[in-house]
Amino acid sequence: MSEKKNTQEEEVVEYKGTPIIKSELEVLQEFVKITGKEFKIYDDVQKDYLKGIEIRDNRVKALSLRKPEFSEFASMAELMKAGGKRQENKKARLIHLPESIGNLTSLKKLYLNENHLKTLPDTIGTLSSLKELYLNNNNLTSLPESLENLSKLERLSLEGNNLKNLPDSIGKLHNLKVLLLKENQLEGLPETIGGLSSIVQISLDNNKLKKLPDSIGNLLTLEYLELKENDLTEIPDSIGKLINLRSLNLWHNKLIKLPETLGRFKKIDLNLKYNLIRKFPEAIEKLDKLEGCSVYRDTLEELEKRLKAEKIPDPFIKTLKHQKDVINLIDFSYDGKYLASGSFDGTLNIWDTETWEVVKTFDYPGEYSGTFAWSPINYEIITRSTEMLKIYNILEDTEKEIKLETYNHNSPNCIKWSKDGKFLAIGSDNATLEVFDLDNNKTKKYWMVESQGLPGMGEEFRKWEHEERAPLDWSPDGKYIVSASLFQVRIFNTEGEQIRSFGNFNSQIFAISWSPDGKYIATGSKDFELIIWDPSSGEQVYQVKFSPAWREYDDFNPNDQARFVNTISWSPDSKYFVIGDDEDNLTLFRIHDEKVNIAGLGDHSTYVYCVSWGKDGKYIASSSGKADKWIDRTRSPSDEDNSIKIWSAEVAKSQFLLS
Repeated sequence: MSEKKNTQEEEVVEYKGTPIIKSELEVLQEFVKITGKEFKIYDDVQKDYLKGIEIRDNRVKALSLRKPEFSEFASMAELMKAGGKRQENKKARLIHLPESIGNLTSLKKLYLNENHLKTLPDTIGTLSSLKELYLNNNNLTSLPESLENLSKLERLSLEGNNLKNLPDSIGKLHNLKVLLLKENQLEGLPETIGGLSSIVQISLDNNKLKKLPDSIGNLLTLEYLELKENDLTEIPDSIGKLINLRSLNLWHNKLIKLPETLGRFKKIDLNLKYNLIRKFPEAIEKLDKLEGCSVYRDTLEELEKRLKAEKIPDPFIKTLKHQKDVINLIDFSYDGKYLASGSFDGTLNIWDTETWEVVKTFDYPGEYSGTFAWSPINYEIITRSTEMLKIYNILEDTEKEIKLETYNHNSPNCIKWSKDGKFLAIGSDNATLEVFDLDNNKTKKYWMVESQGLPGMGEEFRKWEHEERAPLDWSPDGKYIVSASLFQVRIFNTEGEQIRSFGNFNSQIFAISWSPDGKYIATGSKDFELIIWDPSSGEQVYQVKFSPAWREYDDFNPNDQARFVNTISWSPDSKYFVIGDDEDNLTLFRIHDEKVNIAGLGDHSTYVYCVSWGKDGKYIASSSGKADKWIDRTRSPSDEDNSIKIWSAEVAKSQFLLS
């Protein structure tokens, strides 16, 4: 009876000699039409092979199969199989995935929510193009180690499963930005989770976590950490390293105490409600920019006492305002007694660092006004005028001119004095480098950087519409010059011979600085990366990626591309360095015991264009300016700062005593 009924309801036709249900043939023909690819039909699997394929909006939108076979679908970009919670959908839920899922090598998004999956095949690790994987509300108890091969994975959603642990290989997902694990059975996290170098959001609500690994402090890009309703009794001290953390939700745990390093957060929304905390750490008084804090009522009295307590000294000293446009370059004299500031308004100010008053102003209009360099041995300062370079002695009030051989057709926009004061390194906006011999008043060597293996790079340099400096720096011994090309870091000797090149940047390098002890080179780029290099080998020592990519999952302005690393300056002892970015922040780094620690220093009301650490080690100066339409079209051109801020270096460094 049933067979006869099916025959009446489903008309069977022949397709290339093979019987096939007519309705399924229509689906197949539509699929072939869209993909442009012919498919074979197998007698033994054809009914299940085609059943449930739906063609919507000219692409495969859903796949509802009992026995899926994917060997012919290698070019599929998106696969959705959602069983659904409604009673009529329960029979359509997947119980397992076949090994052949690994054939979908072009798959970018895989939706498998609301199914009955208990395990995943190892072949899932062969989905080399996969960026998003959704496995919410299944019955997964474990994950395969092969997940480590999903090198492009950016979002992994595993909410509502029965996971008790995560594989160690999870830490190898270096591009992962969002990890959602709420409502599982997790009792702990592997130490390897500290390897998630791009992670922005982790959700671990409603698990059974009793402790967090110390390696959580390595997640320097993490902004949102959700730990609601777990069994945590304490938080590791390393949590204080998460300098970018914006939200920490610890609601309804069993916390008895908090780490002193909590005070290192400059801007954070902190939820501590329903815990067992009876005493707050003294460092709570440093949370002067706390954006929100929910606590159980028994702790409020203690919290109020701490917040009213005498604060640890703020490293900020004062703000200097004198110039009328962007202050794009600042630097201290060799002994720290003077600070020079160059502005787009065509002025160069000399400030006395005892009184913080302007003692001298030079006028030098031009496209690159703001370009200058102090002598490392005296009070001479070199500036760029309309037609040539000029050297001023600010004490003797004398000047002399330097005529460059290449000046008529180049635009010098970065000048650095060698450490012995005998040579100038000059970078121009058409990808040239020049070494000028001051003793003999002539050019020693001139060369095109693009000739070193990057054809056409000069044209790319000329397209840098909002960057007024081609970054370069001298080695401390004066033997080498490091220069930032568009895609690589290059080290030359003073004869123009390339000694080494390294790095593979996806966008231009904004800042480069050689440490005073010669051990490191720091670079900052437009693609949100700060990297510390070993100049002797070209190997990376340390990397921080300030990734904004999580915004693609929320309704944020698509033009918001924070954070460019604009400027870098080392302390005289090479143990610290400070960076400024286009999200108005100053961030302090410490290199200690072959590790790098981070602390917030402060901020401006708009872009930080330059930072300078005084040669005597006393002060850090930072400068800013109005919003730049080339960098961020979401800001108003009226967002002006045009100021210099002075910071105490000693107080700034004291922040690391709590780490």
